[in-house]
Amino acid sequence: MLICAKVFASTVLILVNWSNTVVALPKLGPRTLLDVSITELGELLTAGDLSSRNLVDLYIQRAEQVDDELHAVIEINPDALRIAEHLDFELENGVTRGPLHGIPILVKDNYATVDSMLTGAGSVCLAQAKPAAEATVVARLRAAGAIILGKANLDEFARRSDIRRLCQASEALQVVR
Repeated sequence: MLICAKVFASTVLILVNWSNTVVALPKLGPRTLLDVSITELGELLTAGDLSSRNLVDLYIQRAEQVDDELHAVIEINPDALRIAEHLDFELENGVTRGPLHGIPILVKDNYATVDSMLTGAGSVCLAQAKPAAEATVVARLRAAGAIILGKANLDEFARRSDIRRLCQASEALQVVR
């Protein structure tokens, strides 16, 4: 599925389905989006060879492709495309917030965001929680131009699941009975 194709004087940028080549540029060679660093993405954005909106579209598409199997993404930010368009506008007008300008990222669900997304820390009991204040790291990422694409899944309250502990607890219950 062709998402975007732009032809520049001597450079061709082609964005296609994740299973094929995503970025074809002379300086990068044929690569997939999985192989391109944040620095390289930033260079493409700054040069105008790639838009944040197209990049957000690609990452949303990727999340949808793998999430049924991985269950890695709890929620996609419904405002991500609008934010990307605004950051593209800033770049077009010479405003750069830093090396994360226009780069979409996921944050774990235990990082509070004050936006359309919820912050539940992976817990059913907090699934509908709306924090009063944004986590400092999230505020700093936004100030640096990062797009909070969504929330990544985690163990409840970010505690490590330990199967041995669960088995020991189960054995202890059997002894008590």
